[in-house]
Amino acid sequence: MAILAIAFFSYISNKCVNENLKIKRKNEENKENTVRNKKSLLNAIDKQKFAVIMIKRVNTKFYINKLY
Repeated sequence: MAILAIAFFSYISNKCVNENLKIKRKNEENKENTVRNKKSLLNAIDKQKFAVIMIKRVNTKFYINKLY
């Protein structure tokens, strides 16, 4: 009877350890995805700022050319 109890509780503890490992892996993946998403967001913001600057330059050149 004691052997069955030990086997049962070792099975339960192994199951809990496996669940904890799965959760840790998912957390690590989420952190990596978050970092990746932040980088892509920053890249998109940089591209947007660059586009706005270029539009302003083109508009300024066009306006100056119109004046002369």
